[in-house]
Amino acid sequence: MMWVLLLNLGNYSGQTLTAGAITDADGTTGGSSVAATYQWTVSDTENGTLYAISGQSFYIYIKQAEVGKFIKVVATYTDAQGTQEMLTSVASAAVTNVNDAGAIAAITGTAAEDQTLTAGTITDADGTTGDSSVAATYQWMVSDTENGTYTLLVVQ
Repeated sequence: MMWVLLLNLGNYSGQTLTAGAITDADGTTGGSSVAATYQWTVSDTENGTLYAISGQSFYIYIKQAEVGKFIKVVATYTDAQGTQEMLTSVASAAVTNVNDAGAIAAITGTAAEDQTLTAGTITDADGTTGDSSVAATYQWMVSDTENGTYTLLVVQ
C-alpha cells in the first residue's frame, strides 16, 4: 500500500500546508522515508481538474488566489525496489479567506491653507467593490506633529 498524507496545518490564506509521510509496501529508501519531489495543485472542486501551483517543495504557503479552491499534493519518488512512483493526496477542504488589511494610497494635494487634499485609492487583497476602489466614508484627522496624537478634524 502506498499513500501520501496531506497534513493540514491551517487551511486559510496566509497559512502553510505540509505534505505528510510517504509509506510504500515495497520499502522506502533508507527504510523510513523517501526523497520525493512535490507538486502542489489546485482545483475549483474537490475532484476537479488539477492545475499546478508554482514551486515544488515539501510545504506550500497558501495565497489569496487559492481561496475557495481545493489543494492536493503530488509526490514523485523511487521506492526501495527501484520503481518510480507518483502519488496524489486527498484534497484539502476548500481554502477559506483570512481578512487581509486594506491600504490607502498617499494623500495628494498641497497641505496648505485654502488648498484641497484628496484621499488616495483604497486597495484590499480580498477584493474591492467593483474591483477598482471601495466606496468609503472618510474621516480626516489632524495633529501638530507627524507622529503626534491625531484628533478628528471637524469640517465646517
